[in-house]
Amino acid sequence: MLVFGLALRLLLELLLLVAFAIWGYHLSDTLPLRLLAALAAPAGAAVLWGLFVSPNRRVELGRIPRLLVELALFALAAAALWQLGHWLAGASLFAAAAADRILLIWLRRRTVAQQHYRIY
Repeated sequence: MLVFGLALRLLLELLLLVAFAIWGYHLSDTLPLRLLAALAAPAGAAVLWGLFVSPNRRVELGRIPRLLVELALFALAAAALWQLGHWLAGASLFAAAAADRILLIWLRRRTVAQQHYRIY
């Protein structure tokens, strides 16, 4: 079950980057600026994710601030989709990310509890 939650997390992270790329593409009217923004927006999100949220993060914030950064990135991606008129996709992305995070927290606590109370 934990593997399913982690696979879903990976899919949601990729959708986060796609949402920022689509939003960046629609920021300008000229093709070079569209392409630049379509690359820069997900790159900025990926840098923030890598610095604060990923398992190999460079900056340790603590559990709650890291969770807030993660949810803020998903909220920004949802707002970007909402701005483009895809409000259902944005709301679904944020809801799925929040539900997956709750599922992963529950599964990890359950796994730790099972290992701790295992009787040999």
